[in-house]
Amino acid sequence: MKNFLFFIILVVILVIIGGLFLNEVKKEGSLKSTPITTHEYFWSETCPHCAKVTEFMDSWDKKDQFEVQKFEVSRSATNATLLVRRGTACGISQKELGVPLMITPQGQCIVGDEPIIEYLKSLEQ
Repeated sequence: MKNFLFFIILVVILVIIGGLFLNEVKKEGSLKSTPITTHEYFWSETCPHCAKVTEFMDSWDKKDQFEVQKFEVSRSATNATLLVRRGTACGISQKELGVPLMITPQGQCIVGDEPIIEYLKSLEQ
């Protein structure tokens, strides 16, 4: 009887731990796969390439027609964490991840000032 009670307690503990583990995995996975409904633009105040994109965006005729969420990453740990999540979801290794980075609503990741500017120009057509 002692062994049976011990076995039942062990099974209950394992089920609880397994449930907690699966819940955490599910939460982390949902953060990675949170749908993107706007353009997301990751930048830094100290980045000269970001300054070029910002300059283009500020003077862009279509800037009011496309929603762009901007995330400054050098002063916000939350934004930096989101950058890592979004970048790794695109297959960019953390070693190669940097700014400027734009993610389209379709999930396309565009890295670098010139590719981002060219992408934005293509939206004009």
